[in-house]
Amino acid sequence: MSLPRLTQSPREPAFVQDPYPFYARARAAGSLFHWTDYAMPCAAGHALVSALLRDRRFGREVPEGRRRPVPAHLAPFQAIEEHSLLELEPPAHTRLRGLVLRAFTSRRIAGLGPEIAALAHQLIDRFEAMRSS
Repeated sequence: MSLPRLTQSPREPAFVQDPYPFYARARAAGSLFHWTDYAMPCAAGHALVSALLRDRRFGREVPEGRRRPVPAHLAPFQAIEEHSLLELEPPAHTRLRGLVLRAFTSRRIAGLGPEIAALAHQLIDRFEAMRSS
């Protein structure tokens, strides 16, 4: 099976500021494409991504004997991503999820509302100051 090949540097400033045109191109190419900058197949579109994430035949962690060294340019991203709940299998996923659930109860989230609103207003006020200078 030959996949459509798309090239887009994830470090290109225009992509970082607005990745959505590339994502639209990816979806237009089909539900599965080869992202040459990452040298791997990628899924596009909600239906396929959701199906892949829910399919238990696909693990989240690469088995020990099949892991490849992380390219140097992806090392900073991988250092963060390797601890993501989306990347872990049980029992590590289950343990971390339990910790997160206790930390983010609905009462705790509601309690953060005023602080988040105040921060948002401070940031908006800075935009106004920047625009008038």
